[in-house]
Amino acid sequence: NQAKQLFTLLSAHWSDVMDHIHAREIEEGTQATKLTPSAIWKALIENTWVPALLDGKEILAKSCDLFTSTSEVRKIFRNDVQVLNPSIILNIIRTEFLNFLQIKTSVSVEHVLTYLRQCSENPDYKPDLYHMAQVYEFLDRHLDECREVLRSEKLICLPDHSSKEN
Repeated sequence: NQAKQLFTLLSAHWSDVMDHIHAREIEEGTQATKLTPSAIWKALIENTWVPALLDGKEILAKSCDLFTSTSEVRKIFRNDVQVLNPSIILNIIRTEFLNFLQIKTSVSVEHVLTYLRQCSENPDYKPDLYHMAQVYEFLDRHLDECREVLRSEKLICLPDHSSKEN
């Protein structure tokens, strides 16, 4: 609950906060000011503090590991990726704040290829036919971007035929 409050407060006041999260240093031998990440900047980016969900369970996560919970994310990744906790009201979250935290707001071809690599390397992963169809349909729509990777890597996940969902 405190993490949700902190996230909401930072987002609501991000335009004021962002001016103060860089340390300003004067470069030696010049009058130029150099901006470097402050301890607060590093803590926001590197620490596990953002309220998230993984497989329906509330967790805290690093911001760069998160997606926003969109229909596309749910369709492609189901509950297999960490998403920003949807109980945080997204319409009050500033886009600049999400960008700073490196929270992914859309699905890219690279995200899907990384996901398939993880799935294909996990012998316990048992995808269902409908889900894999969604994943490969996404890649089909972006075939020009991923053709070479699909030719060079084994990224086929076979559905679990023992599942009742098939």
